[in-house]
Amino acid sequence: MDMPQMPKQEMQKESKSQAAKQGVPGIDFELISKTVSELNRRVRAVEEQLTASRQRLDIMDDSVHDTIKTVSRDVEETKAQVSEINSALSEFRTTLQQLIKQLGVFARKSDVSALEKYVDLLDPSQYLSKKEIVNLIREHLNMPPVEEEEEQEE
Repeated sequence: MDMPQMPKQEMQKESKSQAAKQGVPGIDFELISKTVSELNRRVRAVEEQLTASRQRLDIMDDSVHDTIKTVSRDVEETKAQVSEINSALSEFRTTLQQLIKQLGVFARKSDVSALEKYVDLLDPSQYLSKKEIVNLIREHLNMPPVEEEEEQEE
């Protein structure tokens, strides 16, 4: 006996009714089918959420890597700047020590005051030049004063 071809829905109904006729008690294939469909829908929703979470995680991972690179570069730049500052500070200290040593060579205010007193006492502005002395001697000896040309010849 050949059975005529039936559409799928009719075959499902036929199998349900046959199961019911065969005496399979308490099995509702329609409820099972709806439950499986609902579970499939939920699994797809969870898979979509998982995919979205993975994408967000990838974006955050890239962002963290970029931030780490930026921070590392900033740390290296800061280290270089600190090194430059340390070098400049060392050079400054050396220069300051040299200045302090040179300050020890300079005259103090009291030393300068003592020198001023000696200069005032001796008053070198009152000293005579060689030409003036020669002319005074010549004048005393009743000789004519020395001219500049004669002085150069001597």
